[in-house]
Amino acid sequence: MNNFSGALEQILNKVFGDTPTPAESVSFLDILTDPIPEKHYKESEDLSHWQSSKTGRGPLEEGWRDDHKPIMCSYKRVQCSFEVYGFQTRTEEFIHRNIRDILLVGHRQAVAWIDEWHGLSLEEVREYEQAMQEKTNSKVKSSQNNTGPPAASRPAFFRSISVTDERSLKKMGMTTAAMSDPSDSSVPHSPMRLNSTPE
Repeated sequence: MNNFSGALEQILNKVFGDTPTPAESVSFLDILTDPIPEKHYKESEDLSHWQSSKTGRGPLEEGWRDDHKPIMCSYKRVQCSFEVYGFQTRTEEFIHRNIRDILLVGHRQAVAWIDEWHGLSLEEVREYEQAMQEKTNSKVKSSQNNTGPPAASRPAFFRSISVTDERSLKKMGMTTAAMSDPSDSSVPHSPMRLNSTPE
């Protein structure tokens, strides 16, 4: 059973070719004024103080989207679905909020780091991407090798869910025959506990 799906699409002109997104679902990101998580703030990436030595651009000022040239708009569509009763709304909101933060920080960095990439050929950009990917993979591998006990010595992970209503049990594939009869007074009436272990 697949209860989670997600997609992120990007396009540089507003042509997704399907029905328009409802206005209440659209978020406009402003790389200058929108707040970012404190842990991601760096003064060197604060576009209200930033100045590019190669291009002479910056700092950005309030209202920059209306009068700044050149300007580029990047449209992103984020879709996610987490169909788990009791967790769906909060989880989907969490995903959207975090993707919004990632996009905001990433686009601020793209502008703030312009002196590193401006003037590079497409081939040089691809080489830079490859080098950064290898560096990131190396960091991930070394952090995996240095954290915690080996997987074999970790305790087994158990999950349990308490369910009291018949409809929820049926959604999980439990038949009513496997459940006790609520009219039977000899059976205690407590939630049914289902345990599972990941394979």
